[in-house]
Amino acid sequence: MCFKEADIMLPKNYADQKFMQKWAVIACDQYTSDINYWDKIKNIAGDNMSALNLIFPEIYLERESEIEQGERIKNIAANMKKYAGDFVCFERAMFLIERKLKSGAVRTGLVGAVDLEHYNYEKGSRTKIRSTEETVISRIPPRVKIRENADFEMPHVMILYDDAQDILIGGLRERELEKIYDFELMQDSGAVRAYLVDGANIDYVKSIISGFKNQDFLFAVGDGNHSLATAKACYENIKKSTQDYLNHPARYALAEIVNIYDKSLEFEPIHRIMFDVDPQHLQAKLREYNAEYALQVKNLQVFLDDYLEKYGGRIDYIHGEREVLELGEAERAVAFICETVPKAGFFEAIEKDGVLPRKTFSMGEADDKRFYVECRNIK
Repeated sequence: MCFKEADIMLPKNYADQKFMQKWAVIACDQYTSDINYWDKIKNIAGDNMSALNLIFPEIYLERESEIEQGERIKNIAANMKKYAGDFVCFERAMFLIERKLKSGAVRTGLVGAVDLEHYNYEKGSRTKIRSTEETVISRIPPRVKIRENADFEMPHVMILYDDAQDILIGGLRERELEKIYDFELMQDSGAVRAYLVDGANIDYVKSIISGFKNQDFLFAVGDGNHSLATAKACYENIKKSTQDYLNHPARYALAEIVNIYDKSLEFEPIHRIMFDVDPQHLQAKLREYNAEYALQVKNLQVFLDDYLEKYGGRIDYIHGEREVLELGEAERAVAFICETVPKAGFFEAIEKDGVLPRKTFSMGEADDKRFYVECRNIK
């Protein structure tokens, strides 16, 4: 089974809403250019026990020297040992998560453990758990340095599954589940609550997942691809030095699975703009290009990558349609409006064409990304 129960850890004060508001912080790969956001989090967390002290916000990768980054990584490991006695463990459990977004919509997911034996981020992967977008290998080593010294993990990984009839979550909602936590998130980012899924309810989850139509490709990594790739890299290193690696806790990674058809989940297009190019020449070459992939955005990206390599220029990725059109009015610039990636056929497109190009789509705004709440031992 590539998704299963886990021993899930929470701070002992998980029922204290004010404590949890300071504990939970947003994914490390958000607000990578907004130092004010992270300064505000520091002020909110203060000297309290906080997930902020256990993560490496990516904004500091560009702002700190290697020595400073090394100290930050050491501090993360030290803080994990400092906090070790301040957790409780829900053994052999899953959590049903209801995340109220800033818009008021509610996204529902299920936190459990994914089996890294069934995950591969490399191109051409045929595993049950696959990346949706290309993995930038250079982003993995700094994360490996953190994870290989960490006692436990905290997930911001969100993985998609295909359940058009909403059988899995719909069925769980009909069962009586014990509420675990319920609190408002910092920085006006909505709220989150969790319910315990254990015993027979876990058996129900497994039975539904085992009945999904495509058992060769069950899960597509939506957010946190590089974090899951890091977990995989660390596990592969453990395999080289541990004979009993199949029973090692690092074989698994804590993640939240979300139905791709969840009504709150909005796929937003990311548009392209080319600078420092001859517009007429680029358009002529585009007319000569033979599209071969299922999704428009992959055809476009493959063409643009080839054009850049042959003729030069510069590419950027823009979320807003109005913004990219305005930029496209500049001399020697061409804007490309991309379609929204359709949910229907999404898994089939990855199955047929492999991973999607970088910046293919965005799942909601930054404030709607997953917050660090749950932990799990990986030693």
